[in-house]
Amino acid sequence: MRKVIIKLVWAYVAVLLVSACSETSEYLFGAKEPFVEISASSEGVTVFTPESQKGYGFIRSNARWKVESLSDWLSCTTTEGEFNDTVHFQMSANTGNLRTGKIVVYNTVGQQKHDTLVVSQQCDARFIPEGYSLKILLKTPNETVSDQGFAELTYQVKGHTEWRVFTKAANDWATVLTKKGTNDGEGVFVVSKNEGLEERAMFLYVQSIDYPSLKDSIQIKQAGRPVNLSIINPRNKKVMLDGNESSFAFTVKGDGKWKIEKSVDWLELTKLEYEEEAIVFVKISSTISERSTQLIVTSLSQSDKKETLSIEQKNIPDGRLKDSLALVALYRATKGENWVYGWKFELPLSDKNWPGVFFDTVNGELRVVDLSLSQFNLEGNLPHEIGWLTELTKIKLQRNKLSGTLPASFNRLRNLTHLYLTSNRFSEAFPDIPALQKLTWVELDFNRFEGEFPPSFSLLPKLTTLKMKYNQFDPNTCVPTRFGGWKLIYINPQRAVDGEASTDYKLLDCPR
Repeated sequence: MRKVIIKLVWAYVAVLLVSACSETSEYLFGAKEPFVEISASSEGVTVFTPESQKGYGFIRSNARWKVESLSDWLSCTTTEGEFNDTVHFQMSANTGNLRTGKIVVYNTVGQQKHDTLVVSQQCDARFIPEGYSLKILLKTPNETVSDQGFAELTYQVKGHTEWRVFTKAANDWATVLTKKGTNDGEGVFVVSKNEGLEERAMFLYVQSIDYPSLKDSIQIKQAGRPVNLSIINPRNKKVMLDGNESSFAFTVKGDGKWKIEKSVDWLELTKLEYEEEAIVFVKISSTISERSTQLIVTSLSQSDKKETLSIEQKNIPDGRLKDSLALVALYRATKGENWVYGWKFELPLSDKNWPGVFFDTVNGELRVVDLSLSQFNLEGNLPHEIGWLTELTKIKLQRNKLSGTLPASFNRLRNLTHLYLTSNRFSEAFPDIPALQKLTWVELDFNRFEGEFPPSFSLLPKLTTLKMKYNQFDPNTCVPTRFGGWKLIYINPQRAVDGEASTDYKLLDCPR
């Protein structure tokens, strides 16, 4: 009997414990009493326009709850729930004056708690009091701001009502710091730095809180960052040509897209629009008279940004004068002021006054026959005028900082026998040089030449030594059979460079 009583006692205790747990389990986190709260979906979003039909709010609660509207024009599509949740409500369009409604939420477990959300719907435009107006403007009259970072601007509002100022969500480059005011007032907004090249624009809006159809806006424009656009080769932005038909190139470095405007038909360009840094190739016709023109380089993003290349074509006969002009052009194009050994332009042509230049008498006139400027610290691009040195037999430009493309005018150097360009930064395709029939020795190692194996090499009958390793010739090109068996032909390997990484590869022999 005693054992039965003990079992009954323990059963009673278990029932009490279960009952206690079931009551406390009605609230989250072991709370002793219920909690319930309703709030707007975000700050200030309890005032709706006359045309609004839907809205929602957030409920925080630790128990089950119910929600209901106390206004006939406001109805809840969500009527009950549990713990934290979202309540959705609907409203009819307001065709009358300002109206206010209430949504109440209360818990359904234990001691009742409740909270209220006040919802306002603004009046129809017909109910705006007579004489009410609203106007927004900048404190300073200029509506275009510079591209500077985080410019702080002040706006002014003139009105007869409580108002709010805002921008569209897409205009995230501007932040309104002063969002609300009453009657005549002012506020501040901030624009971030415009990293783009294009001008950008947005609207700053002001709207009456009580009379939403009463509103105004002003457009704010921000200039794009200044375009960098420059003709970097030739450095003096001038090209001098002789009367012969020829080709030349110049290099432009710029932001975004740019175009070239030309006004004469004796200049032929492969294309007129470019992007970023590019080399522009120009072909000119021959002439027996002097003529000049300009090529205008214009940014397509900011049309007021321009650069000008001056072009002058004269009938300059081959000889000492033409050699002198070519040497001056070379000096200026390759930063001669920084050379290891400078030239003395004010003194007569001689090996002493012009270090690295060697002369000989040809047809009774002193001409340049050897250009040996190895390790002179030449930097930049070789000018078109180097092709005027028609008595040159040797060019030695190894171990400098020369870059860009080799001038097409190299094909004029018909007496050239030796060409040394090793360890520079020449790029693009190697020029076509079929006229250099006396050329016997060519060294192009350690540059950045691209494209196919130069086809004109196959047309040079005296070429016995060709060194072109460690360039970037197209791996899909092939080497003519003639070169594959030569003892003094050094073509492979080539080297592809990607950042700090490099990969060596070989050019294959063309099929027999």
